[in-house]
Amino acid sequence: MKKKVEKLKRRINMIWPIIAVWGIVFIICIIVFFVGDPMSDDSLRMPNFRMLTIILAFATFVMATLFSFLILSHNINTRNMSAETTKSAEEFRELQFVSSNYTVIDFRGDMQLYEQDCTYTAALKETKNFNFYLRQDSVEMKDVTENFDDYAFISVKLPYRVVEGKTLAGVRISRFRFSRDNTKYRFVPCSGGVNTFILHDESGKDSCVLINLIIKKDGDFYSRDAVTPFGKIKLNLSMHSLLGVEVNGWNELYFTNPRKLDKDGSNLYKINSSQFKISGLPTLVKEVKTDI
Repeated sequence: MKKKVEKLKRRINMIWPIIAVWGIVFIICIIVFFVGDPMSDDSLRMPNFRMLTIILAFATFVMATLFSFLILSHNINTRNMSAETTKSAEEFRELQFVSSNYTVIDFRGDMQLYEQDCTYTAALKETKNFNFYLRQDSVEMKDVTENFDDYAFISVKLPYRVVEGKTLAGVRISRFRFSRDNTKYRFVPCSGGVNTFILHDESGKDSCVLINLIIKKDGDFYSRDAVTPFGKIKLNLSMHSLLGVEVNGWNELYFTNPRKLDKDGSNLYKINSSQFKISGLPTLVKEVKTDI
């Protein structure tokens, strides 16, 4: 119905100029009729003959204009149909591409939580590049920059497997929430774009997502000396396949028997169960090309 109304509006917009031209020609014909000499002896200038000539000329003009309008309308409709067909074909091809090149991951195994290595922290203090970090929602980035030594930097490793689709190229986390008893700790991105690292082991079989967190040193989120008994985490994430197809969703992970490793002091959490739900259909992410 909407397309029919738009089509009718387009035709009306084309008719108005034609009506204006018809009116101008008609007025010119009337002027010629009254300006002509009705008392002339020349039979070709007799009023009746002059009126008939004017009417016939005007009718010829009207028919020619109408015929031109029909041809123009047909050409416009044909062009619009061709454009819609081309657009539909492109959308169908993109849909086929998206449906064949998405990726969905699931987190399995043991999650690790540990304090970031001092080498990386020293480099971060110099660069102030927080693109691959999430901050606790009570933390202000301006204060992190000005009072860097008041903050601790925690890394989280989540092992994953691709359960549907193609190879994973990147993950963006938009919300990250830890739960311990009745306390919730929420983290948000420091910048846009992909904000995690994808790590692979030497065998290439086991891979993990590395997530970096910014917390206050005087907070109760993490302790060097004791295991932090988180029961579950929940994260909103976007998964990007190698060919640029994005899938959005949220994942909730549940843990049992957290323990601290003696070798490096990291906390280890066995993923007991997980739940994933998609929050939108896969889409093709079109990025701006940049030189390297």
